[in-house]
Amino acid sequence: MLSFFRQFVLLSWTYEDHDLQALQSFPDSQTFYSVDWQRDQAIQSVFYVSTCNRAELYLELKGLPPQDPAQIRALLVESPVNLGVHRHEPVHKTGSAAIRHLFQVTSGLKSMAIGETQITGQVKRAMALAEGKLYLSSFFRTLLQKAFEVQKAIRTQTDIGSNPISLLSLMERDILGRWKQEQLVLEKAVVGGTGDMSQKALRFVLNKGAREILILRHDITNPMPPAWEKAIHGTSVSIRYLNWSDFLVEEQHDYELLITSTASETPLLREEQILEWKQSGKISPRAIFADLGLPPNIETLSPNDFSEHIINLNDLQNVSANNKTMRQYHLKQALPFVDRAINSLSMDLVYRQNPDLVNEALRRVEEERKQEWEALLKGPLRDISAKQQRILYDHFRKQEKKTLKAHKNLFIEMLTYTQEEA
Repeated sequence: MLSFFRQFVLLSWTYEDHDLQALQSFPDSQTFYSVDWQRDQAIQSVFYVSTCNRAELYLELKGLPPQDPAQIRALLVESPVNLGVHRHEPVHKTGSAAIRHLFQVTSGLKSMAIGETQITGQVKRAMALAEGKLYLSSFFRTLLQKAFEVQKAIRTQTDIGSNPISLLSLMERDILGRWKQEQLVLEKAVVGGTGDMSQKALRFVLNKGAREILILRHDITNPMPPAWEKAIHGTSVSIRYLNWSDFLVEEQHDYELLITSTASETPLLREEQILEWKQSGKISPRAIFADLGLPPNIETLSPNDFSEHIINLNDLQNVSANNKTMRQYHLKQALPFVDRAINSLSMDLVYRQNPDLVNEALRRVEEERKQEWEALLKGPLRDISAKQQRILYDHFRKQEKKTLKAHKNLFIEMLTYTQEEA
């Protein structure tokens, strides 16, 4: 039934299968689409999406994909992901499995924080970039639009939407555990960077009541993104801007929380500095530095060990494992939406290819139902009043519509399997 997707291939590198440090080998979405590369003639569509915990490349080929994954990787020699492809073995999916994965990722069902919505925005932005490069066929665009429809249905029709989870909410749980508090209320906070995650961090600290916010940038002379100005507009919060270099030499920091998520290729802080600041009284002993950057913005003394001063993506990955256990029920609710959407799309595609055949079959069923009604009027219903006949006929028509819909689905399924057998 899913033969329409046979030409699709997915190469995936995620936090579930690789160390987060391995993902540094892959460019972000903006960089990927900014590079011009000569695509192999066998490739019809290219879709790439990269986040702090995954890098995924979807290909739509002009024919069936080769059985050997090495042959698929050979198609990407000139691509911006070539280095990562050869350094790290991807999870390899083809056909409907690749499309099902795309739908699940877009709906947040594969995220570190199950059900989070940030990934949907990232997929939408990646789609806009891909369209700008003319990388997507009309069919691939249809698939992405269907993925967004599924995400919306899951958010509105399952319990996943009733208890939103995100990286920042996982971070909040970690902070509350360390501070031994029931509720997070902030007075002063620092946000490093101006990217998507940093914008979310700004809204997060605003929602937690921060009255003083310091925003760290590499160069404060550059204009702030419009989204930042919109978030700050109308608030009575004291906002201060500072270069990272100046922040490091300031004499006193009385901020409780610093959240950083920049694209810097080298660390901006070291754990030794944080320890020195706490010992000297430059910062509060309980101050926490949340590093959501990839590569990491803060260099830790021992990357794989717990640090009481720093929360990083590895810590959130551990919190995520507990989150997934609690969210299994919600996940079971959501997964059927993905399967139904793929099956519905497949049947719609079959119908488009065979409209005359399907409609003729439905016409015959409708004719049979009409004959059944006429037989009832001549038999058991011949003595009832005209009003009773109209009432029964309305009910009969409603049942007939349900029957026709069921027959239509059955005919399309039969046609699909017939085509696949052929």
